[in-house]
Amino acid sequence: MQHAVLQQQRPFTAAALPARRQQRLRAGGIGAAPPVAAQLAEGARIKVTAPIKVYHVGKFKAGLDLEGMEGVVLQPNVGDFKHQDGKQHELSATLPVKVQFAVPAPDGGKDVKVIAHLADNELEAL
Repeated sequence: MQHAVLQQQRPFTAAALPARRQQRLRAGGIGAAPPVAAQLAEGARIKVTAPIKVYHVGKFKAGLDLEGMEGVVLQPNVGDFKHQDGKQHELSATLPVKVQFAVPAPDGGKDVKVIAHLADNELEAL
């Protein structure tokens, strides 16, 4: 029969982690810059900085790459939701920033309106 050995818990310090994990910890920790969504308002212009491909646009069957595209913020935080009953509800949106893009149609017609939900770390404010 084995006996469990209880170890005294040491207080957590970032110095105990490898340098790579320290950077990630500091990036979102106390004193870090606010997320991009906190800096954005409705109507703000943004640029997509991450390689993101969306497949929900009918005219782009092979998918549409959003990296480098500029768009307009429709909702900076879709988690703030006011229901039809007049009460404010908080939703847990995994991709909180709702952005609209105007993309030239592949057939040369008028621009296609594309709406996508993106994360804070995928955007850059212009």
